[in-house]
Amino acid sequence: GQMTVTDEETKVAIRSARYGGGTIAADYHLTRYAEPYPMTVDFRYDRVSIEKLFEDWELPETGLRGGARGKLAYAWNKDDILGGNGEGTAKLLPGAVAFGNARFPLDVSGDTRFRLDKGTVHFAPSTLNAPSSDVAFSGSLKIDGVVAAVALTVDSRDFAELDRAGFNFARATGEKDYELLGFRGTGTIRGTVKGPLD
Repeated sequence: GQMTVTDEETKVAIRSARYGGGTIAADYHLTRYAEPYPMTVDFRYDRVSIEKLFEDWELPETGLRGGARGKLAYAWNKDDILGGNGEGTAKLLPGAVAFGNARFPLDVSGDTRFRLDKGTVHFAPSTLNAPSSDVAFSGSLKIDGVVAAVALTVDSRDFAELDRAGFNFARATGEKDYELLGFRGTGTIRGTVKGPLD
């Protein structure tokens, strides 16, 4: 990387670093040495595990094996990192590095556009694809506490796959006695996920 410090600003260029089984690059800019100490960062990332992201949000072992490739432009003031705002894109590629020992790992792919505003991720209409299911979703996810307000439509060619994914998430939230429900069949499900996921 490279750092440039003047009497007016600081810039840091990170050419390549490892995170979540993938790589990140970033350009950081402290635009002035005075309140409110405005800062910006432009992230580029490739094959960063979404299972690792959920783990960092205190939802370990979701089993979602997909790597995110995309970018994020973000701005905040001083030490209020979650109080900032920005926007980005992500393309999910299946087969990311495993982070955890979920009983039913699930390769996922998809595309999303999102913006961050004061600690909440807002998703534009997006897609998530598994081997036997296609999910269209939009809504928001608050990072602190992992609080969802997401509308989704699931087209499944095998409900057993959804059953296994639900098992992983239940166990990730601490429901250690949760077991498979025995779902079978095909069909379309429309609904809303609302409230804390922990």
